[in-house]
Amino acid sequence: MSDLTWLEPPPREREDAGDTEKRIARALRERPGEWALLTKSGSSSTVSNINGGRTPAWQPRGSFQATGRGRPDGRLDIYVRYVGGES
Repeated sequence: MSDLTWLEPPPREREDAGDTEKRIARALRERPGEWALLTKSGSSSTVSNINGGRTPAWQPRGSFQATGRGRPDGRLDIYVRYVGGES
């Protein structure tokens, strides 16, 4: 395979979504039970993913709660809190 160029990838220019979620989850664990506004333009699938522990940051399932509140402009504010579970 002489067509390969062996080269390390450049460093990431920004955090990927998984890193951002993990950073947010760590901050929420530091203030258990307190609600935080996660985003002002979320979707119901984001609420479902958090409540279901569908990504590593929000696991184990049930350790985070999320809820959404509709806005007059049609967007959804998403609030999340840490309620317990393994760290």
